[in-house]
Amino acid sequence: MKYIVDRIEEQFVVLQLQNKKTVTVPLVLFENLVVKEGDIIYITIDHQQTESEKNKSCLKLHSLFSSQKQKKR
Repeated sequence: MKYIVDRIEEQFVVLQLQNKKTVTVPLVLFENLVVKEGDIIYITIDHQQTESEKNKSCLKLHSLFSSQKQKKR
């Protein structure tokens, strides 16, 4: 999705959506970026990375519960 930085107000960034409505988000979301009025921001979903993180979480949970079962024995 494409957003335009409409303005920056204190600790918030006001983004204009494609339908001309605006949303306000915390400036901290852009802490590693230099954001200024008029900038175009694209937000994408990385499905491959999402799946990878889900798998890592599942493995950690499985490992945790497996070790808990062994301790109870």
